[in-house]
Amino acid sequence: MSWFINQAGKLEPQYDKNATEIILHGLPKLQLFLDQVLNCSSVLNIISPSDSLTRAAVHNILKETLQVYGNFCEGVATLANSFFDLKDPGIQALALKLLKKARRQSCELSDFFQKYNRVVGSTTSMKMSLKFPTAKIITADHVLVMEQYVNDNMREENSSISIVDDKSVISHQDSEVSDELTIGTPSTTSLFSCKLETQISTEWVLFDD
Repeated sequence: MSWFINQAGKLEPQYDKNATEIILHGLPKLQLFLDQVLNCSSVLNIISPSDSLTRAAVHNILKETLQVYGNFCEGVATLANSFFDLKDPGIQALALKLLKKARRQSCELSDFFQKYNRVVGSTTSMKMSLKFPTAKIITADHVLVMEQYVNDNMREENSSISIVDDKSVISHQDSEVSDELTIGTPSTTSLFSCKLETQISTEWVLFDD
């Protein structure tokens, strides 16, 4: 990310296009991993206080999850901040899909982290070994604004395509009419190629009965 001065004289972030493409490619993999972790959250409802083996296993899972979650947060933040700078409607739609899923995962991860802290993290040694994260949740209003932005761009894209198609049809029809006129011109000329004249004679002509 770099910075530039806008027309108002204020600094604005400028995101690298290649970095955004990397995030669009890598974020789905992080989200897939987090979904697998969230599938294990039901274990926290049945874990026994004396089951140290299960506690240790869940602790190790969360320890790995925190590293992935850090990359997940960075990717979501960069994608959200650069969203309105994306020009391609297809990329905008993909980014919106990822951010909507990130909103759902953030809410679920927040609940998962809090539940872990109550059940597994109550052990002093486990709590001290992890720096417990705060899940960053994308608001519904933010997602709604981005959806409206994508829908507006899609309508403009479809409208421009429709105008181009209409112009192509009109041009094609004009071309056909022009061809018909060109084809018809020689035949019309040939019908009246001989000049006809009418002559009036002053002589009387007698016809036999």
